[in-house]
Amino acid sequence: MNNGTWDGVQILPENWVEDTTSLYWNLGNDLAYGKLWWLHPSLGIYHAWGRHGQHIFVIPEHNIIVAVTASLSVSDPEPYLYVIQQYILPAVENVALPLIYIIGMSIPIICIMIILRLKRRNNH
Repeated sequence: MNNGTWDGVQILPENWVEDTTSLYWNLGNDLAYGKLWWLHPSLGIYHAWGRHGQHIFVIPEHNIIVAVTASLSVSDPEPYLYVIQQYILPAVENVALPLIYIIGMSIPIICIMIILRLKRRNNH
């Protein structure tokens, strides 16, 4: 966030964020890879994709970072991207509802999506 600057101090090399989030490999369907980051060009989001559902989503346009810690055998970012698109982005673009309310509503939705996905996986 903020090109590696925190509280007026340059923490990362000046061009590091731009270099690592630049398109390196286009996978189609609004998914690409930079150098260390997965990119979602139409959303203006990039994210780190860790093991067992660990994700860090960076939304520079709104100065938002969404960190997801989980312990799942399914690490697909789609449920989280859904919540970001359907709840978090509309909340910051239309400030009619407080952001904390939207985030609070999102947690049960994420849990339900994960449970359904795991049940579907176990039934196959």
